[in-house]
Amino acid sequence: MYNKNFVVVVKVNRKVLREIDSIVTISFGSEYTILLKNLDSKTAVVNVDIDGQDVLDNSRLVIYGNSELELHGFLIGNDVKNKFKFIEKTEEISNHRGDRPDDGIIRVEYKFEKPIIYDWSWTYTKPIYYNPWSNPWYPGTIYCNSGSNDINIGGSTISCGCSSFTLSSAQQDNNNDDGITVRGSDDVDQKFNNVFLNTLESESHVIVLKLRGTKSDKPMTVKDKIICDTCGRKSQAGVKYCYNCGSFLEW
Repeated sequence: MYNKNFVVVVKVNRKVLREIDSIVTISFGSEYTILLKNLDSKTAVVNVDIDGQDVLDNSRLVIYGNSELELHGFLIGNDVKNKFKFIEKTEEISNHRGDRPDDGIIRVEYKFEKPIIYDWSWTYTKPIYYNPWSNPWYPGTIYCNSGSNDINIGGSTISCGCSSFTLSSAQQDNNNDDGITVRGSDDVDQKFNNVFLNTLESESHVIVLKLRGTKSDKPMTVKDKIICDTCGRKSQAGVKYCYNCGSFLEW
């Protein structure tokens, strides 16, 4: 899904699942990742909530302009410990944990970094410049996933070798498509390191995706096309109505 120069998609087995009207159909029992892509030239700081719960352990993801980050699971401290796993919300689960209004919803909120303005005017042959590191830093700690190359900006050295960062600071029936995200397997190795960030813009943006479960072992990906039940023609990607007969297409 796209909004304000930012893209959020759900992936299963390295394939992007199709989103239609903010709904993503995913097989029950699937482990998934969330791809976050910043199409803006400015750095973005991102919060991620699933089922109404923060999955970043009170941290935030920081993604440089024109780059992307694929979040593999629940963040604990500096490490991702468990993968995201989508399961069916059965009557037993509902009776034990209750039904929450945000169940099945992925909510991504993001802000962009304020642009840095440099003043290269001269006074008495000495340059006057704007030091980005003299501004108050955004509250919290920032982590970078992978790499250890030193970068010196404004006299402050940070260690980073990548382009994306983390800032810390139903009732049961045969047609049930309600699900929740739980902690999946622990065979995941994604780590984050400290970096710094400048002041953020006050305006925030939000992208919301709804996960809808299916018992099919082959979820709909962006490359799949569907055959019209009425006339048998194949649809184009993302089309709601058959271009041949006009029938509504059930994805």
